[in-house]
Amino acid sequence: MYKYFTGLKGILRFFSDKKMPSHAKFYLIFFLIFMQNMENIR
Repeated sequence: MYKYFTGLKGILRFFSDKKMPSHAKFYLIFFLIFMQNMENIR
């Protein structure tokens, strides 16, 4: 499971493999932006 989260490509591949609907991909992008902002604050 953790191998999917080694990078952005891994996460995108994980969601594409799960056949996620479009709104799930939207939340994925929102989550990635949120995590990036947290790293910038830190």
